[in-house]
Amino acid sequence: MNAPQALLRQPALDPDGRQLAFVTAGDVWLVSIDGGTAERLTAHPARHYLPRFSPDGQRLLFAAGRDGTGDLYMLDLAGGAPRQLTFQDEPCYPEAWASDGEAVFFSCDIEQMGYAIYRVSVQGGTPAPIYLEPYEQLEQVAVSPDGQTLAFTNRRERWWRRGPHPFSPNEIWVGPAQPDYGALRQLAGPFGERFKYAGKLGWPLWDPDGQGLYVVCDCDGYENLWYIPLAEGAPRQITSFRDGRLLFPTIARRSGVIVCERGDGQLWRIDPASGEAAPIPIRVRVDTKRTPVRIERWTSGFSEVRLSPDGKKLALVARGDVFADFADKETERDLRQGPAFRITNTPAREWSVAWTPDSQSLAYLSDRHGEIELFGYDFETGAEMQLTNDGRPKLLPRIAPNGQAVAYIRDRMAIDLLEELGGQPRELCRARFTVAADLCWSPDSRYLAFIAQDDRLFSNVYVVPVAGGEPRQITFLSNIGGGDLRWSPDGSFIIFTTEQYRLESQIARVDLRPPQPVFREAAFERLFERDKEKKEEASTDGGEPSTDAARAAKPPAEPIVYEGIERRLRLLTPPQMNAVAGPISPDGKDLLFLASVAGKVDIWTMPLDEPRAGQPPRQLTASDTRKSFLQFAPDGRSFSYLEDGQVVVRRFPGGNEPNRLSLRAEVEVDFHREKEQIFTEAWRELRDSFYDPTFRGQDWQQVRARFAPLIGAVQTTEELHTLINLMVGELRASHLGSGFYGWESDDGFIGILFAAEPLLREGRLVVERVLPDGPAALATEPPRPGEELVAVDGTRVTATLSLHKLLLRSAGRRVRLTLRAADATEREIVVRPINANAYRRLRYRDWVVTNEQYVHTISRGRLGYVHIEEMSYDAYQQFLVDLDAETHSKAGVIIDVRYNSGGYTATFVLDVLMRRSALRSGFRDLGATDASHLAGNRVLDRPTVLVTNERSASNTEMLSESYRRLRLGKVVGRPTAGAVIWTYSIQLLDGAWLSLPRLYVVTPEGEDLEGSGRPVDLEIARPLGEWASGRDRQLDAAVATLLKAVRRK
Repeated sequence: MNAPQALLRQPALDPDGRQLAFVTAGDVWLVSIDGGTAERLTAHPARHYLPRFSPDGQRLLFAAGRDGTGDLYMLDLAGGAPRQLTFQDEPCYPEAWASDGEAVFFSCDIEQMGYAIYRVSVQGGTPAPIYLEPYEQLEQVAVSPDGQTLAFTNRRERWWRRGPHPFSPNEIWVGPAQPDYGALRQLAGPFGERFKYAGKLGWPLWDPDGQGLYVVCDCDGYENLWYIPLAEGAPRQITSFRDGRLLFPTIARRSGVIVCERGDGQLWRIDPASGEAAPIPIRVRVDTKRTPVRIERWTSGFSEVRLSPDGKKLALVARGDVFADFADKETERDLRQGPAFRITNTPAREWSVAWTPDSQSLAYLSDRHGEIELFGYDFETGAEMQLTNDGRPKLLPRIAPNGQAVAYIRDRMAIDLLEELGGQPRELCRARFTVAADLCWSPDSRYLAFIAQDDRLFSNVYVVPVAGGEPRQITFLSNIGGGDLRWSPDGSFIIFTTEQYRLESQIARVDLRPPQPVFREAAFERLFERDKEKKEEASTDGGEPSTDAARAAKPPAEPIVYEGIERRLRLLTPPQMNAVAGPISPDGKDLLFLASVAGKVDIWTMPLDEPRAGQPPRQLTASDTRKSFLQFAPDGRSFSYLEDGQVVVRRFPGGNEPNRLSLRAEVEVDFHREKEQIFTEAWRELRDSFYDPTFRGQDWQQVRARFAPLIGAVQTTEELHTLINLMVGELRASHLGSGFYGWESDDGFIGILFAAEPLLREGRLVVERVLPDGPAALATEPPRPGEELVAVDGTRVTATLSLHKLLLRSAGRRVRLTLRAADATEREIVVRPINANAYRRLRYRDWVVTNEQYVHTISRGRLGYVHIEEMSYDAYQQFLVDLDAETHSKAGVIIDVRYNSGGYTATFVLDVLMRRSALRSGFRDLGATDASHLAGNRVLDRPTVLVTNERSASNTEMLSESYRRLRLGKVVGRPTAGAVIWTYSIQLLDGAWLSLPRLYVVTPEGEDLEGSGRPVDLEIARPLGEWASGRDRQLDAAVATLLKAVRRK
C-alpha cells in the first residue's frame, strides 16, 4: 500500500460525472473526475462529512458538527455561506436529494429508536419521517431517476467490518418515496426477491435508466460491485477485486460512472460496463484544521496521582506524561504555586507510576519505543534510565518497601524481579494473569502477593517468597475478577477486591495467621506500668530500642500459617455496596474504600482492628463524581484522591474539610506525533489481548504493515479512528472498534408524535398521538389528536422553521405550547421537555407496552409478555418487575430478547426461568404460596417461549443457547447475531475507547459462538413495515407455540 498524501473519503459525483466532491482533513473538497488539484469548499474547525450533489449540480448537501454532533448544511457552489437545514443533537447523515431538488433525504435517530429515513425541505422546517422501524438501522438511501422510489439498506454490521458474516446480514429494500409501509419489499438479503444472500450488502445505487441497482456485496468472499435488475435477469458481478475494500460508492445520475473508496486512502473510478477500476490522481494542499502542536494547561483530567512516602510530593500523569509537584500547596503559598514540574515529554504514554521508599525516585512504564518497558527517574540527578529492554508486555510495577527490587508482570504469564539497576530481570514465578491481575509486597519485602487465575479462570490470591520457591494459593473463591491487593502494615492480613462480571464487587480479608484475641483487661493493666515504662525509657537513652518496640519491629518467625488459611477469609462488605478496596491506614486500623449506593460512587471507611469490629462502614463523601487513587498521608491524618481528575485532600477520620489542590500541568500535544502512538497502541493491545491467537486467520503483523503507511496522511482525530477501525475490521470479529462516548444533549423532547402526511406535504404539526407518561401527557390538559402545534414560547411554527430548533437547550425548562383545534380556537399548555436519554427510555417503554397489549389481545388474556432491554443489572431489575406484573393471572409468559445487544446477566435471567415449585407455605386457610417466595426467590413455574432475532447479540445469545439446551421452552424468531465474545475496553492516549474482545465462548461440543448465530426452533422472519401495520408475525408464532404448551401442561 503506497503512502498517500491525504485520506480521500466519501466521494460524491455531480449528475454528469464531471465533478467529484469528497472529504479529507475534515473538510469537503471539489475536483475534476479526471483528477488534478482539488479545491477546498469548507474551512471550519468542525468535522464535515458525506457530501451530496443536487440534481442540477449547483448545490452541495453535507453534514457537519458545527452546532452539535452533526447537522445538515446546504452550500451553493456559485458562492455564499452554507445554510443549516436541521437542528438535531443526534448525528444526521445526508443520503440523497429529492428528484426535484426541493428536499433532501437523510438518516437520523431523532426518535431514539434506531436510525430512520427522514425528509426535510431545502427551505428548512421540521423533518418528516419516511420510513421508521423500531430498533432497525435504515440508511444508505438512493432515489430512483424518476424520483418515485427509494432504495435503502437495513444495516446490521458496522461498515468497516470485513465479512462475510451470514448471521448479521444487511438487507436492501425498495419502497415508494412517499411513505407506504405496505409497499416495501426486500430486494436483496436473506429473503430477497431478486438476490438471496445473507452477508454484507450495502450502498444501493440506481443505474441511470432506473432498471436496476448496483450494490456492494461480499458473496464471493470479497467486497465487489454487483448489479441487480429489478425485473428479469440474474444479478451479475461487476468488479472482481481480490484485495482491499469497496466502500461508499457513488454514481453519476446521468452518465453512470461510479467512484468509491478502496481503503487505501485513494478514490477509485469504476466503469460499470467493463468492471475495470483505477485510482483517480488527486492532489490536495492540506493544511491542518488547528495548530498541530499546542500547549494545554491541565488543572483536571489527571489519570494518575501518587503521593510520595514522605508525604511531601505528588507524581501526576496528564495525557500520558509524568509530572511532579508539591503535595502541600498552602505552605509558602506564593513560592509553591505555578505549573507542575515535567518529568517526561514524549508523544508516547507513561503510566503506572511508583515512588521509591526514600521518595527520591520514580519508576513507571512507557511504550515510547513501541513496546512496554520500565523506566526510572532520579530527582537528585535529574536523570532518566531505561530499566528493561526485552520487548515483552509488562504491567503493574511494584517497588519493594526496602527499595531493593521492582516486581512486575510480564507477558501476562510471569512475575519478574529487577533487583539492581542495569541488571537482568529474574523470573520469580509463572502464573495466569488472563482476566485480572495485581501485585503487592509484604511489609518486610520477603514475599509477593499476587492475584492470578487457575485453569477455570477463577481469580485468587497467591503468595510467593522473593528468595525463591513455588507460589502458594491462600484464597479459594470461585469469582472471575479481583484486584486492589493491600498487605497490612504489620504483615498479619491481606485485603483485596473480589468480583464477578457484574456490579457486586466485595472486599475480602484473609488473615495470614490465626488472629490472637485482644484483651481489654490487658489494656487496663498497662495503665499501672509507669515504673516499668520509665525504666524502658531510661534504657533507650543510649539509642537502644525499647523492649516493646523491638518486639513490634521483629517479624514473626513464620509470617504465614498456611494450615487452615482457607477458613480465615472474611467478606467485609455486602454485594449491594459494589465495593472496591482502597488503602489501609498506616497504623493498620482503618480501610478506605469506594462503594456505590443508588448509582453514586463515594468514599467510605471501615475499622479493621478487633475492638471496633462490630462498627458499620461510614460514608466520607457525598457527590456524584468519579473517584479513584485513594491514598493515606504518612501520618494517617488525611487522605487524598482523584475526583473527576482533580486532586482532593480531606482530613481523616472525619472526611471533612475537602481541599482541591491547585495543580497545573502544561501538556504539549503534538497531533502528528501522537497519531502514530495511538495507532500503535491500538494494534499492540489487540496483539496482546485478542481472544483468538490465530487472529481469525489473519496475519496481524501484515495487517499493521498494510495500514501503517496511511498514518502520515491522517490529519484529524476522526480520520485516525477511521483508520484504526478499518484495521481492526480485518479481524472479521464483533465487539471491535475505537471511538468517543459520553455525549449528552440538553435539547428537549415533548413526547408528541405528529401525523406524517400533513408534516410531509405542508409542514404542519398535527398531533397524532401523545406518548403516555411523557411531558405532554403530564400537562393539566394534554394535547388531543387532531390539534395542531402552532407556537412554542410565543414563536409561531411555520413550514420553514424546525420544531427542533425551537426546543434547543430546553430540557428541564418550562415551555409553553400553543395548540389550535379544528375550529381555529387556540389554547396554551405548559410542559417540561425531557432530554434525549429520558426520551429514549420513554419510547422504549411505549414500544414494550404496545407489544404487551398485542400479546394480551391475541392470546385473549392468557399469556404475559416481558421484554429484556439489555443484559445489564438495571435491565435485570426491570425484568423482575415486569415479570411479576405479567405472570399475574397468566398461564405462560413470552420472553422477548429481540434487539437486546447483550451484557452480563444472562445467568441471572436463567436462574429465574429454571426455578420450579417444590414446596408450598401458607398461614392456616388464608392462602398459600411457593415456599421459595418466602425466602425471597421468585418461582415462575409457568411455561415460556423465547423470541430472538438477528439483533439479539452477545450475552443474549448465551441466554438463547442455554435456554434451548436446558429445554426451558421453544425459541421462536430468527437466529441470533453470532457476536459472542467477552469484551473489555481500554482508553487510548487521546481519550477514545478501544474494545478488546478477550475471552471466547464455545459450546460443550467446541462450537465457537463468535460468527455462528444461535438457532431457533421455529424460524419466522419479520419484514420491514409490519410495525406500522400493527402486526408482529414473530409474536404471533410465539403466542401460538406457547398456547400449545399451556394446553399440554
